[in-house]
Order: sequence, then C-alpha cells, then structure tokens
Amino acid sequence: MAAAEVKMDRQRKYWVVSPNVNGREKLVKAWKHEILRSERAFMGWGKDHPIGRRFADEIKKDDVILIARRHNGKPDVVGFGIAAGHFQWSNKNPNDHMQFGSNWALRPFRPLSRVMNGIPFMDGLRQNMALAQLHPDRDLKQKQICEWMWQKLTAESARLETMKDQDRLDPRLEELQHQDESEYKVRGKSEVATATRDEAKLINEYINWLERQGRKLHIAKYGTLRCDAFEEDRNNLIEAKRSSKREHIRMAAGQLLDYSFQGRNLFNHPHLAILLPNKPPRLETQFGWLMEHNIHLIWKEMDVFLDNSDGQFI
Repeated sequence: MAAAEVKMDRQRKYWVVSPNVNGREKLVKAWKHEILRSERAFMGWGKDHPIGRRFADEIKKDDVILIARRHNGKPDVVGFGIAAGHFQWSNKNPNDHMQFGSNWALRPFRPLSRVMNGIPFMDGLRQNMALAQLHPDRDLKQKQICEWMWQKLTAESARLETMKDQDRLDPRLEELQHQDESEYKVRGKSEVATATRDEAKLINEYINWLERQGRKLHIAKYGTLRCDAFEEDRNNLIEAKRSSKREHIRMAAGQLLDYSFQGRNLFNHPHLAILLPNKPPRLETQFGWLMEHNIHLIWKEMDVFLDNSDGQFI
C-alpha cells in the first residue's frame, strides 16, 4: 500500500494558476469570488491560445492546482485543490454579466486567503505567469509547498468523508437544541457567546471556514460588553446577525462602533465587519455608508464565505 501511494504521488503534477486570469486587475475580486463559490480553477485563455490548450491538455485528473500569484511583492493566494476530472471550456457567472474561462473542478478544495508562516510560497511564484508547473523533484522549497498542500488536502478529504450531510448541525451546537428558542449559548474550544440560534449556527459555520485555513476566532470581552467574534491575528472584530435586513445591519454597525470605541485600548484600530447569512441586495447603493465608517460585510454563499474587503475576513 505504501509503495503504491508513493508511486501514484510521483505521477501527480503540481500547478500554479493565477487568479488574474483575464489580465484585468480591477476584475480580480470577481474572479476570486467565483473561484471560491464554484471551487474551480479558471483560465482566461481559450483553445486558440497555447496557455489555454496547455491548461486543458497537460493538467490531468488528480493533479494539484494552486491558485495564486505574486502581487506587489507578496504572494496573493486564493486556494488549492485536486483536479477532479471535470474540465469545462467555459463557465458563466450565475449573474450572467461576466464570462469566465475554461476551468477544472477541484475536489477537495481548500480556501487560503493568507499564506502560512514557514511555507515558501514566493519560491513557487517566481514569475507572474497565467500557468506554471511546480517541480518538487527538482526544488526543495517547491517540494515543501507541494508536500504541505498534499497534507492539507488529505486532511480535507478525511473531513468530507466524515460529514453525514451538509445540513447536519455543528457538534458545538447539538447541546443547544433543547434550550429556549430565543437565546442560545455557543460553546466551542475557546469561543463562548450568547446569541440567537441562527446567529450561533452562522458563527460556527464561519469558525469552521476559518479553521480550514488554520485560523481561529475568539470572543471579545471587555467590561460588560461582548462581541461575537474576534480574530486576533488579523485584528478583525465581527458582529453576526441572523438577517441581512437593513435594521439588523444598522444595529450591528452601532454595536461594532460601540465595541471598538469602548475597547480601543485593547483593539487599537480593529477591522470591523458584520457577518450575515447572505449578501444584501443592492449592497453598494443601500449600504455604501458602512464604508465611510470602515465597516465591511461578510456573507455566506452556498458553502463558502465572501466579503467586500478583498479577503480581509475570509
């Protein structure tokens, strides 16, 4: 068994695909959102371009694809996964306003909004290329990147195998089922909060999303005030609401401003965000005032989380 696994891994190739697949920087955020939503690696070039043909022909099922690029002297990473054998020459955004390119489905897929300490991603992103191959057999640093990705993907496969169904209540919430409907206490590792059941479920789903990236949330407490979530490494202060209605968002914005002011000695200048179950309609026109107060939004879409802050919170 061990020998077979080693042999199979030697045949697997590792690739880097840039998230800036159409060469237009202002659309990178939209591409990143679509990558996370669909768990696919996209290529803007089609059959009539050598890179497009290489993307379709040279990448094979079970190859590992890292979606990342070198940007402003730093690695800009979206995620990575295993090519699942479902290649498409084109795919349209559900909103039908932007044409996305050919793509490989990635199963499993691991989101990654920031690189991990000790993993030399910059050595795998030596050039800003739409498509490049990593060579773990030739380069020790590229080998470290590939081995780290494979370890994380193996763990993600095991996690997916143990999931009974997508709607199963998080184990940290199972003890809450028989409590009062209006208020629940969420318990999980270092996180403790009081919230409605829907907010508690949303927070735990967000916790799980971040844990897949090796990140952790805590509860922010100072005096008698308590905020739903605080990510110390990024200084992110987050308030969750069960609805994306205007009144809920207005309430959360007030709470965040209060928390950040009262806890200014603890947080200094935190990044503020409201965690929502879905993206509010007419986000830019109806809630542009939030940006004036440096408050951003995080929302769930299918099984992923997105934000309007270039990945600061996801």
